[in-house]
Formats: sequence, C-alpha cells, structure tokens
Amino acid sequence: MKLHSGIFLAFVLWAGIAFGQSEPPAYHHVAERIVAAFNNDQFIALPELCAENLKDQLVSARIVKLFKDLKAEQDAILSWEYEYRRGSYAYYKILFARSVWSLRFLLNGENLITSITMMPRLASQTNTVHNLTPMSLPFEGQWHVIWGGDTPEQNRMHLQSNSQKNAFDVNIVDSTGRSYKTTGRTNDDYFAFGRPILAPCDAVVVEAVDGVRDNPPGATNYLHPGGNTVVLQTTNGEYIYLTHLRQYSLMVTEGDEVRRGQLVASCGNSGNSSEPQLHMNLQNSDLSTATGIKCYFDSIVVGGTLLRNYSPVRGDEIQNPR
Repeated sequence: MKLHSGIFLAFVLWAGIAFGQSEPPAYHHVAERIVAAFNNDQFIALPELCAENLKDQLVSARIVKLFKDLKAEQDAILSWEYEYRRGSYAYYKILFARSVWSLRFLLNGENLITSITMMPRLASQTNTVHNLTPMSLPFEGQWHVIWGGDTPEQNRMHLQSNSQKNAFDVNIVDSTGRSYKTTGRTNDDYFAFGRPILAPCDAVVVEAVDGVRDNPPGATNYLHPGGNTVVLQTTNGEYIYLTHLRQYSLMVTEGDEVRRGQLVASCGNSGNSSEPQLHMNLQNSDLSTATGIKCYFDSIVVGGTLLRNYSPVRGDEIQNPR
C-alpha cells in the first residue's frame, strides 16, 4: 500500500457486516470523535477508537503520523457530514480549508473501528480526457476488441451513456474471427470463458458482486446488466468497472487492496452479455451522474506492434507486452 501525504491516506483492514442506508448513531458518534481529535491535535486518541487489529504499536504509530501530516498540510476540518452507506461502510464528506476529502470506516460490534480510509475527493476534478493512473490490460494473452473507440461505428454500444462512453468490450477469437471452439452452445466452448481477469492498476475494491448466474449463450440478463462485477477505486479518484464476470469466481471482496496484475476474477457471461466477454470502463465517480474517462494503456501490443499511451478501438487485437 502506497501512503503519500496530500495524495492518499489509507489504512485498511476489514470485516463483513451488512448495513442499511441510514446513519447509525454509533457511526455519528465515532465520526464526531475523529473530527474532534483531529482538530484538537489529540492524534494519540485516534488509535483508542480502533479495534485490536488496528491497535498494535506499528499501526498506531502510522495512524498518528498520517493524521499529523494531514493536519499540517490541510489545517483544521471546517465541517463534516454523513453522506451514505455502501456495502459495509459509512461514508462522510470532510471539508478542509483547502480541499474536500472522503472518510469511510467500518465498526465492529463493540463500536470500534476495524477499517478506515481517508482520501481526497477528486471525483469532480478528475481529468475525463485521459486516465491519471497508469494502466495495464486486465488479462493475459491476446484479446479482441468488440467495441471501443470514439465513433458510433467503433463503439455504438457505449456512446449513448455518459459514464460508459469510453468503455471497452473484449473477447478472444481464433484466426477465423470465431469466439468459440465448436458450436458455441455452451459457455465452456468460448475461448474467453474462465480466463483470468487481473487488476489493471493498484487500487481498492469498493464493490464486489459475485452471485449473478452466467447466461446461456445468446441470452441476456437485463435485470442485472453488469452481472458479476468488481469496481476498483484509484488514488486519483478514478473508478474502474470490470463486469460480466463468472459467477463465484471473484478472488477479492470489498475493502481489499489490489496490486497491478493481481488476479481478481474470471471472465464470464453474466448480466447484459450474450456470450463470454469482459466489459471495462473508467469513470470519475461511482454515481449515476459519473462521466466516463478515456483509458489509455501505458504499454500495449496491438496487432503485434508495441505502442505507448494507446487507447484501443474496435477490431484491435491487443495484449500486454511480455
């Protein structure tokens, strides 16, 4: 985990507790104590709000130092407010004199913090022309771009959506352009089905959906359009959606930190997908008002040629350099 004052402040350990949407009083109380300790320079009190898994000497010292550094850079918290709960976490908006940050944390049954993350709120500032975080393709071997690019001819499946306008759909085809081995009547017959899907960059898992069954080829599931999904958040406020994953194949859960190239799931055929494929898109928030970010891969092989800083388009045969 990379910790850099002014860019990213996070220390993450997790537990699995399901919540609704309203703010529990216990969370309000803990958030209030965090803000008070921060504004009154009582940083040593912060570890006392944490469960034992965060209170060992090394982690406690890091918590104190990180908040001290943040206070020196951002000054006092001017205001804070509860926003929503998502999955197992409560989210708060933190207003400093110089910037806006997001705070999220998770409490155990004793109302002690088991997971806490604090990072700058960059969603409204994120460059929507080009990703800020270096990206690798989220798979091994050569894949075919079904949809991708800026024109209707290249990407008509996604251009109508402001959040997905820069998305890619990819699968694997043979030398004849066929995506399956024999008849294509079962998912297992498709080259892409079950292939490893990797994290394209270092990030934190903010959503993980694993229970949507895979469609028979030719059918789609409009009730759960993304199907099984992993959503990653980068330190630059970018959200990466990897969808149509195979049921029960996820290797990560919400709150996990992942490294570039780490296995996160397998390619599937879930959601609004008629055959095994991977959908990937970047956007500047995880809300319905999000704007898509055009994704450029810092190093990519296209049709056998190594390219730098390239965004694939429909028809490209792409893979990571070996």
